[in-house]
Amino acid sequence: MNRSVRTMAISRRRGLTLLELLLALAITACIGLAMGTVLTAAARGMTMATSGRSALQRVHAGCVRLRAYTDPAFCLLQHDPQRGFAIWLHDQKPGLKINLREVRAFWFNTDDGTLIVERVSFPEEWPEEMKDEFDVALLEGSDFLFEMETQRQLGYTIQEVLTDGMESFELGHDAVSIESARRFRLLFTPTGADDSGEPVLAVFAFQNHMEP
Repeated sequence: MNRSVRTMAISRRRGLTLLELLLALAITACIGLAMGTVLTAAARGMTMATSGRSALQRVHAGCVRLRAYTDPAFCLLQHDPQRGFAIWLHDQKPGLKINLREVRAFWFNTDDGTLIVERVSFPEEWPEEMKDEFDVALLEGSDFLFEMETQRQLGYTIQEVLTDGMESFELGHDAVSIESARRFRLLFTPTGADDSGEPVLAVFAFQNHMEP
């Protein structure tokens, strides 16, 4: 009789141990699932933060490079929302006339997300007299972007990328005329702004403002 009681007690202890094992496995699985969810969310957050920092770095680099042109420049000459804008950089040939080599064109290339600056550069082998002859004066109100495209087709321009990875660019100013604007704002929208950050607004000023 005592042996039978001991046998039943051992059986009960074995069943309890199996139940505890099943509960432990279930708890471990739940904890593993929770940890996986937390780690996935953390990894996604780190990726978004890295992408956001990268977008801000690209915008900052573009602003610094663009400001190197606008700070010493005289004024805006033209703005086309779909193409870009042009500035009068300096008066290389005194006379307050806008010559080809004094213009800088900035292109909004939304196909590859770049902001490009372009300038006229005649062949180095040309003598200075020949360069001056081709460096013609442009009339106020000219299509300066078209003039730059024309010189490009002739092979007389140089381009440089100021920034990349942008979805769009938006330029604005509050002056009556574009030439009278002493400052302008440029809205940079990085590619994938919904995930990597908000559009960034930068303001640029012409410290040596002068109208043609």
